Amino acid sequence: MSAAVPAPAPKRTTDRDIRIGARIRARRELMRLSQTDLGNALGVSFQQVQKYELGTNRIGAGRLEEVAELLGAPVASFYDEPGPVRVPEPLSVAEARAAQRAATSALEEAVRREAAARGEAA
Repeated sequence: MSAAVPAPAPKRTTDRDIRIGARIRARRELMRLSQTDLGNALGVSFQQVQKYELGTNRIGAGRLEEVAELLGAPVASFYDEPGPVRVPEPLSVAEARAAQRAATSALEEAVRREAAARGEAA
């Protein structure tokens, strides 16, 4: 009889996860989106977004790519950069409205997909 193989220990969050989360939060706030707005667009709860932003939960590469796309930022902007941290320029009103429309559109599409999966009319 062979011995049971123990499950691998869960990966712990690191200072890097905290820094990435802080950058997600800064960009989300710059875009004037709530945690609920971002969570809905990603298909996760606002609590999950909160955990990503605090570095409590690690964010996977695919999810980070989704976040970057929704927030209109390159993925690399969430990672450490050599030298001083650059603060992005504030958005113009037109850019902020366009970003809000894009987030709303993504949310509406997610709601339509979920309704279709349940066989409901959106």
